[in-house]
Amino acid sequence: MTDGSSLWRHADFLRLWAAQAVSAFGSRITRTALPIIAVTTLDQGAGVVSLLMAMQLGPGIFVGMFAGGYIDRSRKRRILIASDLFRAAAVASLTLVWALGYLSVLHVMLVGAAVGAGSALFAITDNTYLPALIGRKQLAEGNAKLESTEAVAEIAGPASAGALIAALGAPLVVVIDAASYAWSAFMLG
Repeated sequence: MTDGSSLWRHADFLRLWAAQAVSAFGSRITRTALPIIAVTTLDQGAGVVSLLMAMQLGPGIFVGMFAGGYIDRSRKRRILIASDLFRAAAVASLTLVWALGYLSVLHVMLVGAAVGAGSALFAITDNTYLPALIGRKQLAEGNAKLESTEAVAEIAGPASAGALIAALGAPLVVVIDAASYAWSAFMLG
């Protein structure tokens, strides 16, 4: 049996955990903000919101079907960092395009699709990276820590997003998610 505090002293795991914790909260902000942007900023209705939700999930399914072989042959940490930087750029583009006055439903949907694809690639890669990083003996503990953090983010993230959106507006709030992806890439680098 492994010592319960063992991963508390595993520097690489702690960096991964910190990266994922911040990114998990940021992701909930964007997931909450995109439909609000569609409704409040672009005056769209339920049909567009439904399509937007599908655009966030659909690419992930496609990536999941085809990414496995590539991930197996590649350096996992590089894929994790690249997917974080890709998502950061996609989300930041939304605020930039909004600030320039060119935000459209198509752009919001493309950002949703890009984030969905990047998130799927990150998750699939992370599932193979974690066992190599910490070893099989500590895998249960590592998964427990990561999943507990995800659960807290799932509960607290949308509530935090709501408060931030009320204070700053949805198009500005997604910059926090872009920063969370950049933080994650930095911590993994």
